[in-house]
Amino acid sequence: MQEFDEVRRIELVYEKDQLKGEVNKLIDDFDEEIREMQKEKYRLESDLKNAELKLILLFEELILLQSMESRDQELMAQLGQCKQQSDMISQSIKDITTDLAKKTKEIDVIRENQDVLMTKFHGECAPDHEKYPEVSAFFEKRTKKRRKPEKREKNEDDDDDEDGEEEEEEPEDEDGEDSDGDDEDNLQQLADGDLKIDVIEGLREEKLDLHDAGEKILTHMHQLESKRKKLDTQSRQIKMNMDETMEEIADFQKEKMAKMNELLVSVVLKVRQIQNLEEDTKKTAYWHKIKMQEEADKQQQMENDDDFDGDDERMDGLNRTRDGKDEIDYRGFFLPDTCNKSVLFTRNQLLQLIERQRELDIEVEDLKNKATQAKVMQAKVMKENRLKDKIVEERKREYEERQMLRFGNLVDLDSLEVSGPSQVVLDLQRKFGKTEQLSIRQVEEEQSRLQQTQRELTGCI
Repeated sequence: MQEFDEVRRIELVYEKDQLKGEVNKLIDDFDEEIREMQKEKYRLESDLKNAELKLILLFEELILLQSMESRDQELMAQLGQCKQQSDMISQSIKDITTDLAKKTKEIDVIRENQDVLMTKFHGECAPDHEKYPEVSAFFEKRTKKRRKPEKREKNEDDDDDEDGEEEEEEPEDEDGEDSDGDDEDNLQQLADGDLKIDVIEGLREEKLDLHDAGEKILTHMHQLESKRKKLDTQSRQIKMNMDETMEEIADFQKEKMAKMNELLVSVVLKVRQIQNLEEDTKKTAYWHKIKMQEEADKQQQMENDDDFDGDDERMDGLNRTRDGKDEIDYRGFFLPDTCNKSVLFTRNQLLQLIERQRELDIEVEDLKNKATQAKVMQAKVMKENRLKDKIVEERKREYEERQMLRFGNLVDLDSLEVSGPSQVVLDLQRKFGKTEQLSIRQVEEEQSRLQQTQRELTGCI
């Protein structure tokens, strides 16, 4: 019976120990879960506080942007208006250029028609005709009667002076009619059997009509040119305003970013991420002394251990000590009271800056080498330019001497190539050619008469 009680007691003690173990395990698990929940709570509170700080920053940015929104909209509206005006003026200039091109083609057509009329006139009255100068003068003459409609068109908009202009124009019309009548009488006197007066008058009328049409087109072209110059002036002014507006927008954006940068931004960091520490010499000396004492104790313990396992542990300790020599002991370092003079860098940014600094050093060295080569090349080019300048001066002096020998004066050949002869010069050249042909024919006739007279005198002898 006593043995049975002893066995029962042992079983109960074992069950008790098992139950205690399970209870302790449950308690430890519960404590571990509580610690994890506390850590999660701290993380959530940190994230929540970070989100609140970001929300405050966003509200500050919103208030700042709203205060500057009116000025921003005003500048953008001003810029849009300038662009719209610039587009309208560009389209107007394009249309005027197209109209000028069309009018130029019309002028070319009129000139071709004038050349055709001159050819027909020469067919009716050859340059060698004895009455060609008088008929040509009649054909080329512009009467006041032809200019009357142009004056009326120019003065149609002046209502106050209309009556006075009519009174002034009536004598001119009478004079023009008298002049036309005199010209027709003189032309009738010049008429003979081989001249067709009606045809010449018809050609003259067509020529005058073409001349009037050309004058109108030229007047319209002058108006278009004047309008285009005004539009060019407006376009330059609008471009200046647009550039000023763009500068104002750039300055305003800089001001906006400057004010945005003045806002305080919160950054959450872990303690192991902070390396902006200040040294307390007393503390560092204290912790260094403790560290050296700990290392000496470990070394003494490893020397007293003679077992194989002890040798392995001693080697492991030596390895750990050797590996830990390069590690920095931050005990005795503290955060500064203020970070106003500090700059925040992440590790990746710091590595990028170091790499960028290395690249910049390489680029600076390369630029120095290129600058040295450029100086050498510049000296070489300057020497070549001086030699070429001497050659140019010699050639220019020879060119001017040749101009003085040939023309007796210095002549700008570029301006002569660009500038073309005027209409008066062309008319004079045409008249000179006709007179020259007539003179050549008269010389040939006189030479034939001279030869005939010489033959007659020879026959008489």
